[in-house]
Amino acid sequence: MPDKDDRIRCRYCGSNNFAGTVTCWQCNRSLLISQKPAESQPVPAPMNAVETWPDKPSIPSMASVASIPSFNSGIDYSTADKAAIAMGLLFPFIGYPLGIAFMMLDDARKTQLGRALLLWSTIGSVIAIVGTMMFIGTLGGLASKLMPSSGAGSQIQKLMPSDDGS
Repeated sequence: MPDKDDRIRCRYCGSNNFAGTVTCWQCNRSLLISQKPAESQPVPAPMNAVETWPDKPSIPSMASVASIPSFNSGIDYSTADKAAIAMGLLFPFIGYPLGIAFMMLDDARKTQLGRALLLWSTIGSVIAIVGTMMFIGTLGGLASKLMPSSGAGSQIQKLMPSDDGS
């Protein structure tokens, strides 16, 4: 593994790059300085810790931004919300890690979706636990009615509270 001294700083964005790389990993600009700079372009001074970063490139005009196709134009966010509800209620233990993973993303909408998935997964877990307890209680009552004289039915009947308050 290369030492920290073998790193090259990008002169445009300031990110740290490994020695020998040709382009910056963050802004994808060339890290190589041409051998013969043009007469009109000044040679950039080497950067050290005291110098300030060079100016970033200009922001494109609104006309050029308007021509860029939007990737979110066909997304129906209500479908994502419904999917989060369904995932949380039907598969809560899968919804927990997915919700946490979505909350770690940088997009605000995906973070919001992760929170919703965690909420619905918690509600789904409570429903599953309560439903399981009710099902087990029903099985215990059926077992005591079907087998009153056997040992299993009487043991379960002893564990269950009786109607007479004892």
